[in-house]
Amino acid sequence: MKKIIYILFLSSFFTSCATILNGKYQLVEIKTNPKTEVIIEGEKPRSKNGKFYVKRDSEIKQVELVREGYKSQYEIIAPSKKSPLYYLTWMPVALTPININFIYFLIAGVYDIGPKSKNYDKSYSFEHNLISIPEKDTLLKQLSLNNVAIDVKSEDFIINYSNSYKKFLKGEYKSKKAFDNDEEDDLIIENTIFSEVLNQLLEEKGYIDTTKTLFKTNYANNLYLDAKVTKCIINVAQLKDPNLYLIHSSECGFTNSKINIKWRLLNYYKEPLYTYDIQSSSGDIMFSRGSEILNPVTFAVKDAIENSLFEFMNNKEFITAFKNKFSENQEKNYENIIIPKTNLYVKNVSEAVKSSVTIKTERGHGSGFIIGPNGYILTNYHVITGQNSISVILNNGNSYEAQLIRSSREIDLALLKINEKELIPFEISSSKNIELATEIYAVGTPNSEDLAQTISKGIISGIRKSGNSSRLIQTDASINAGNSGGAIVSKDGLVLGIVSSKLSGYGIEGVAFGIPAYEIFDKLKISFD
Repeated sequence: MKKIIYILFLSSFFTSCATILNGKYQLVEIKTNPKTEVIIEGEKPRSKNGKFYVKRDSEIKQVELVREGYKSQYEIIAPSKKSPLYYLTWMPVALTPININFIYFLIAGVYDIGPKSKNYDKSYSFEHNLISIPEKDTLLKQLSLNNVAIDVKSEDFIINYSNSYKKFLKGEYKSKKAFDNDEEDDLIIENTIFSEVLNQLLEEKGYIDTTKTLFKTNYANNLYLDAKVTKCIINVAQLKDPNLYLIHSSECGFTNSKINIKWRLLNYYKEPLYTYDIQSSSGDIMFSRGSEILNPVTFAVKDAIENSLFEFMNNKEFITAFKNKFSENQEKNYENIIIPKTNLYVKNVSEAVKSSVTIKTERGHGSGFIIGPNGYILTNYHVITGQNSISVILNNGNSYEAQLIRSSREIDLALLKINEKELIPFEISSSKNIELATEIYAVGTPNSEDLAQTISKGIISGIRKSGNSSRLIQTDASINAGNSGGAIVSKDGLVLGIVSSKLSGYGIEGVAFGIPAYEIFDKLKISFD
């Protein structure tokens, strides 16, 4: 009995050595760039001689590395080292008879698991290069998200599990497909979560115009972005809570993700400028009881996507496209095209119908009109962009294969040519004096090819300044899908403008826009002789 009392007395002191004698805080060195601020658990920790005070509570700590102009980097530190004082726990073993050592082992094995019984590493090296956030100024284009999709084969969507901090750091874990079934179909879904993440990020950094200014949306001011996720690996370390008191059991740990994303930069007309495949990784994200991060896996995926986006935006080709506010050099250096004059021009609205055409492409249809007796046709660039096959259907039903002669992406015009002669063209106004309330007629093929050469009547409601330093004609004439590229004419058949767009939405009616006719001469370098 005396022996039992003796061992209990010793164990009451020694089995709690680490818990009682270990300090409340541990000085931990975190190596990183001198300009980088270290945040632990959302707060700036106290420091001494370049080392940080970390509370000993047997909890995983979230570390955030913050620097002005750079994206935050996330790391974790975990209490994986037993305190040297912990080994005092076993001192009574040497002082007690062998026949009662077993009793001590039971006590020691249970008792000293207090919050201060483990240490963090003395030093951590987080010297990775932070990713710079590209600066957005007023001279750069706006960037909008066009499409985000997940296109991941089942074997490329993997979740890795580990139950050991050390094994996790070494990359030792069990792999498991996220979708374990007999189907070999690829996972192809639209994911609104990724879209929301990217839209929010672009808006926060000023790349999306939040003023909703209508006339800033044009070729000179806008680019679009596609993102396709092609591979996703999620690593999860699930550990038992190190702070156990035998009356509860919860889980804690950390996660990170590795994602392959194929980015595409598109111009205003959704034409690809270049693509870039990026393999991106997130930082290590903590999860445990009381963690502010409610969904750590989602946060890790978001972090990897943000890293990938900023890497893409720091690419030289991206920066060049983003700063280019003008049309391509080939558009600036067009040689003059002379279209022969004729004695026969459209003289009224009835004749305007006969000289209007339907532009048919693989994607759908638009409108256009004849401007030369030898087969020259005018339409919008956005009607024919990206199309391998362009057909022109005349009012008499005859169809012709059309050749794209030249275009102006900046002003949204395209000049086509068909192999036909003795056509009756429109006469085009070169005047910049456009009077408000002038009666006009819009001729085109709205909605369906069955409605070819439909006429709608209205007035010139206003003259608006466009974001590319041009002007737009505003009209209340009925304009619908398919009218794009059609002529806006006076009652005498004179072309005053080209239909380009309309506003649509609940409560919006009678607001459409056209390109002034005089732009044809300047932007396409056309003259009539």
